[in-house]
Amino acid sequence: MEPNSEPNRRSNMQRAIANEMTRSELIQFLSDPKSKKEFFELMKLKIQIGSLNATRNDVDPFRSDEKKEISFILEIYS
Repeated sequence: MEPNSEPNRRSNMQRAIANEMTRSELIQFLSDPKSKKEFFELMKLKIQIGSLNATRNDVDPFRSDEKKEISFILEIYS
């Protein structure tokens, strides 16, 4: 594995979750089984976080800042 491949994969993961990839880029990225598995695990967490935020009554300053949530999730898995 190349030294830059893991940071590149993490960067691509962030782009994929943020819906910043073209369809062909996403297909290429998801062709890697490890990336595909992690992508769908993170998307499930993203949905769970969204549903938890929707049911909360108190005001959370980070609630509307989806990118901070995803960055936090990616840091947990790295």
